[in-house]
Amino acid sequence: MLGGGGGDTVSMLVGGLFLVLGTVFALVFCWDIPGDLLVATTGHTQRGELVSQKVDESVKVNGVHPTVVRFNYVYAGREYSAESSTLTGLSGIHENGSPVEVEVSTVYPSLARIAGTTRSWAGYPALFVLIFPVVGALLFSFAAISRLRRRDAFINGRPVLAQVTGADWDRSIRINGQNPFRVSWEFLVDGNPYSGFIRSMSRLALAEIAEATTLVVLYNPERPSSNTLYLE
Repeated sequence: MLGGGGGDTVSMLVGGLFLVLGTVFALVFCWDIPGDLLVATTGHTQRGELVSQKVDESVKVNGVHPTVVRFNYVYAGREYSAESSTLTGLSGIHENGSPVEVEVSTVYPSLARIAGTTRSWAGYPALFVLIFPVVGALLFSFAAISRLRRRDAFINGRPVLAQVTGADWDRSIRINGQNPFRVSWEFLVDGNPYSGFIRSMSRLALAEIAEATTLVVLYNPERPSSNTLYLE
């Protein structure tokens, strides 16, 4: 029976949650940021006309409601309408119908914003939320690779007697407010120490292993760090 995969399962679960929820938040907060970046890199400044400005009370950024401003402009003889957002309001006094400076992408003229504002209602600070799907994807990928290596160790590995070095709740990770239970071990290959562990959300599932002093472990001869617990 293959053991030691509990750690991978927990990590894949946490990574998957970060990836899914992080992607949702990224779509909500960063949807218009690619347009902002395109305007920033390919845009030019020209005159436009302010149509309206309204505080969006449905959302807050750092406790502040963004102001959504709509405007019209003409590029290459064609009329366009667009909107952008600001958390500080438009500089100076602007009445509807007054001229404003507009930044227009020369690649996609339909992408524009009033100078000093952003197309994204949350602004560039929203890029911070991208860290969650990135961390989730990395955690999930590393756990998936680790699981494949453990599986290979189980199929092609060599047995070795390992010493149990710890059995306690893993305080480094939480799922639904609970810490998983972790049993760790260590063994020697050619005089070099290697370690491994198994985790489970149920302490009872690892009770017999936790009470043992030695365990049989299978390790990959070419990569002893890839090892798995063998359970009969």
